[in-house]
Amino acid sequence: MELLTSGADALRRTRRRAIRILKAWNAQATKPGFSSHQLPVWAYEFVEPGMGPVGAVHTVLLEAALRLQRGEPTKDPRSVSPDLKPLIPDADAERRLRVAADRLAKAIADPDDIDTVAEVLEHLFPKTMRERERAFSAASTPLSTTASLGIAGASLLLPKTRSWREDTAVER
Repeated sequence: MELLTSGADALRRTRRRAIRILKAWNAQATKPGFSSHQLPVWAYEFVEPGMGPVGAVHTVLLEAALRLQRGEPTKDPRSVSPDLKPLIPDADAERRLRVAADRLAKAIADPDDIDTVAEVLEHLFPKTMRERERAFSAASTPLSTTASLGIAGASLLLPKTRSWREDTAVER
């Protein structure tokens, strides 16, 4: 734990965000390819000061793929456990990392192309995107507060999703 809390505040924050994204990505697979310990080790090794979260995730995916391609081990930074290995065959793990890195590179190259970014997100986070789509669909049947209370006048539409949604609607 001390290793991940080393460095400047911005570096630690970027590492934490990258690790959360990487763990979410890994959990999307039917069979996760990497242990919950291996991903933070890679973030510790590959994330550098000045990187943003997206660049950090891309770097970890790409560098980890290159490491597996070269057949280099991932050492436990505390030398407590043996070398860290993927939970799936190395060739499959390397391919999974490389495909994710390549897809993410497309979104990074053209962040204003909403179709490309959406395609990348759907590929990297299929379960999360399906859940978000279901939540969005559920919000399309709004609840009119004034009508439900029997009060005349303008009504406020309340979405049926989390507070982080930006597309709340107001009926006038």
